[in-house]
Amino acid sequence: MKLTDNIIDQLIQEHVELNEKSIPVKITLTPQERTINRVAKDLGLDSFKKLPGRTKKAAAYAIRSLATAGDSNPKEISSADVESAVEKSGDELNTLGRIKKFTDDSELSKSIGDEFSKVVKAKGAESGTIRQPLEVDAIDIEQVQSLTFPRVTQSDANIQAGSFLGSQNELMKSIFSEGTIKGRLEELTNISKQVLGKEPMEEPRKMLQYSMFMDLCNHYINESDSRSGGYLFESLCAQMCGGAVGGGSNGVADFTTGDGSKGSSKLYTNWRDIKQSAGDTSWEAGEAIHYVIGIKQAQKVNEDLKEGTKYVNVALHYIIVTKTKQEEGVATFVTSDANRGVLSIQKMPATAGNIIDVIKGATEEETKVGTLELYSGKNSFKQVLESKYKGKDTDTKKAFAAMKEFFKLLFEAEESTKEYIATNEPAKAISAGEKAQEKYAAAGPELNTVIDLLSIAANSSSEDKGSPESANPPQLQENEINLDNLLDKFIKEVILTK
Repeated sequence: MKLTDNIIDQLIQEHVELNEKSIPVKITLTPQERTINRVAKDLGLDSFKKLPGRTKKAAAYAIRSLATAGDSNPKEISSADVESAVEKSGDELNTLGRIKKFTDDSELSKSIGDEFSKVVKAKGAESGTIRQPLEVDAIDIEQVQSLTFPRVTQSDANIQAGSFLGSQNELMKSIFSEGTIKGRLEELTNISKQVLGKEPMEEPRKMLQYSMFMDLCNHYINESDSRSGGYLFESLCAQMCGGAVGGGSNGVADFTTGDGSKGSSKLYTNWRDIKQSAGDTSWEAGEAIHYVIGIKQAQKVNEDLKEGTKYVNVALHYIIVTKTKQEEGVATFVTSDANRGVLSIQKMPATAGNIIDVIKGATEEETKVGTLELYSGKNSFKQVLESKYKGKDTDTKKAFAAMKEFFKLLFEAEESTKEYIATNEPAKAISAGEKAQEKYAAAGPELNTVIDLLSIAANSSSEDKGSPESANPPQLQENEINLDNLLDKFIKEVILTK
């Protein structure tokens, strides 16, 4: 029997009473290096090498430790020694286990093995069984901090193709208009401020659009498995920039913008060790990578939460890393802030193993361009909106209440339909089917309210929609490098290193 950690833990908690036929084990000579072969023979071992350490000195030490674990007599391994070895759960227990495993004294091996088996059985060797019928608590929809229950449907295949849900693409087109990554991060900051601010928004459609966007952001940051947070942050950056998630196929770039500029997203909990490999062969000289760095701040917001924390905000930082040149395998990388002020110049072989320090020479303050606020104090964005738009005395409040109720009913109807299909119990199927029909029927009037309050005339004039330029915001473009600033810093570095 292998002494696993679980068995050892169980042994520690149980009183071991070994079969007195085999224990105590008499050792005719005090264990020393010169006598260890005799001791091993007394234990039914064909060699001292079966004991821990595989040397005479180590084996002698192991036996002395076991023989004196529970008393001071080094000439016998007693029940007290065994019990003490189990309690210590250390080297002595390892020695006992090896004796049991390798001894040719079947009675000794069996007595130790029987005691191990007793302990395992006492602790429930039959564990691993599944209670029938299976009973697992369903999610409480009222506790989910979501309004529209957004979905992440990307797999590797369609992430590489930059495919997002059409509704999400339309949302980004409607709420973002700036032509740079920096500008869109600032717009994101403004949206979260308006949603979490004290003053209600007056225009129903814009208010619902902002709410949907914040719902998507909160889903990515707080309502999804934290292990996927970095990938979802890449998706958010790609969606905001009208581009696609790049991932592994794009090398150093995690996403691309609408005009093909390359970006990399980093989602961390602190401002340190933000690195990038210099060995990406697809990174060409003269090409810039735009880094969107999110620093998450956690806070305890609910005593009922298992972990007790949520990410209440994400500080947004922006740094550009430009590979200015590469000669004879050595590349020069320039890091700069949102205004193209040079932060550092780093030279290194453009090979795997060489690392660019993305935040070298940078501070959090000078690279910060905004903050995505998800909580106000201990209140989520959803709770803030519910409080701010409570009642139905304005069109905006009516629209918010109808949207919230519609998506909740739709979610419940969908779940009930799936339960109807999934169950084999007739009574449960009937109940689920009736609930699904009830929720779908109730969702209809809420949808009609949203449509009525957000109606857009189909024959609106071009003047109503704004100029072609405002209707189609410019593609994201890279800012020009401040060459004078770069040259000055480069000259200073050369002079200082002479």
